[in-house]
Amino acid sequence: MNSAVPPWRKLLPYIAAGAVIAGILARFKGLGAAPFAVDEYYLSQSIANVLRHGTPAFDCGGYYTRGLILQYLTVPLQWGGLSAEFAPRLICALSSLLALPAAFLLGQRIQGRLVGVLAVIILALSVWEIEMARFGRMYAPFQAVCLWYLVFFLRYTVDRNVKALWPMLALSIIGLFVWEGGIFLLLANLLPVFLQHR
Repeated sequence: MNSAVPPWRKLLPYIAAGAVIAGILARFKGLGAAPFAVDEYYLSQSIANVLRHGTPAFDCGGYYTRGLILQYLTVPLQWGGLSAEFAPRLICALSSLLALPAAFLLGQRIQGRLVGVLAVIILALSVWEIEMARFGRMYAPFQAVCLWYLVFFLRYTVDRNVKALWPMLALSIIGLFVWEGGIFLLLANLLPVFLQHR
């Protein structure tokens, strides 16, 4: 049996490193230069209200509760001098990169190291991923929370690693305040009871 490693497999770590570097450049180059998209504008106005009042309360009444964690994480960055355009996008771009190790761990778990590395390459270079990372909304942060939640969910449910329970629960609570769709992570916390029983 020929167990020689194919040449392309030897190059894969270098390809992955190049993909991550290219992905970082694509995410951060001119990040704060573009004007707000419509949805970004609403979030920026709510952040301005947090800066003024301490809460995301609009003067005309009501609260803007979407992406609360993103709003409150942006406040100290703007206090530190970052522009209203750059600060939330910076958090989203960093969140997009934070998702890559989780994608690797999930891919490696499903089908081995090769799939993990390929998942990182695809996410690093995906035009969709890059656009969402440059978009100052809660979607890239929620993706990072969701992927890391899945890492700990599998460790707790499949591996029976009790230490994974607390990060799993913490991420499900954080997810709810990153984006309202995080309610599904809270509901997913009920699944281990049934899956472990089976």
